[in-house]
Amino acid sequence: MNQTVLQANIERFGRLYVASSLVSRAVMRSQSRDNFLCQVVKVLVDAGKFAMATVVGHDAATDELIPLISFGDVHGYLDRIQLFADERPQGQGPAG
Repeated sequence: MNQTVLQANIERFGRLYVASSLVSRAVMRSQSRDNFLCQVVKVLVDAGKFAMATVVGHDAATDELIPLISFGDVHGYLDRIQLFADERPQGQGPAG
């Protein structure tokens, strides 16, 4: 593994460690489920440097995955897609 790749991995793991610590802190301090989830998606974007983060709910009747809370979706990506948890094409991606 070359030095550049190694350094990038170290930085990525460092960001994930910080994000994990901040999520643990949110577990202890959050006053509600929604407050906790809002803090988690914000931490993943701000500290973890993810482009966006979302928490989805599952509609058992339709198998649709519905975004409940998100952060960092500056281009409205979640408004333009449909996600499912079944065998249809929209259910074959990372969320499905």
